[in-house]
Amino acid sequence: MRHISTFNGSKTQTSYIVYVIFIIIGVAVGSLITLKYNVSDNVWIHQGILYAERSTTVYTIMKATFLSLTVFVSAAFFIGLSAVGQPFGLAMLIYRGIGIGTSVTAMYTLSGKSAVVNAVILIIPKVLAVSAISILSVREAVRSSNAILNYCMKKESRDDRRYSIKLYGIRLCVLILLSLLISAADGGVNYLYSAVTGK
Repeated sequence: MRHISTFNGSKTQTSYIVYVIFIIIGVAVGSLITLKYNVSDNVWIHQGILYAERSTTVYTIMKATFLSLTVFVSAAFFIGLSAVGQPFGLAMLIYRGIGIGTSVTAMYTLSGKSAVVNAVILIIPKVLAVSAISILSVREAVRSSNAILNYCMKKESRDDRRYSIKLYGIRLCVLILLSLLISAADGGVNYLYSAVTGK
């Protein structure tokens, strides 16, 4: 599995920039949606990013962030179990970008210039972490899809496929653990910010 490229099955690793581009596309779409419609209360659109920033308890913040990350990672995992999961994985990145774009734009729309400090301290670090987990999840899902496709086309042995699935599951567990750490950090940062600013 570690030798399977993201798109073409060669040993050359596909640049992460490709995945970042899909997130950026989603951010642009999400920003446009927010400028035309009020979606700040729709958790399916902002994906918990905006909700967590507005939460008042550490537990609620951690729960919202962890749930958002875990659902995304799990969905990517199941997509990776399909030989044709590649386009769905990339579509997930656009969806994640929509959540990011919606959250940031809604914050500025609701709070104006005062949202700059909140965004820099609370949202931007979270967005970077969430984007990193999302990219890693989709990258593994696309690589797994390619591995299954290669196996179906008899380009990979059964033993290699079994080994790949095992590694794939281990990487899922690692991503969920990272999601938990990011959620705890998100809750801690929000708590400290609230304690210092009184907000």
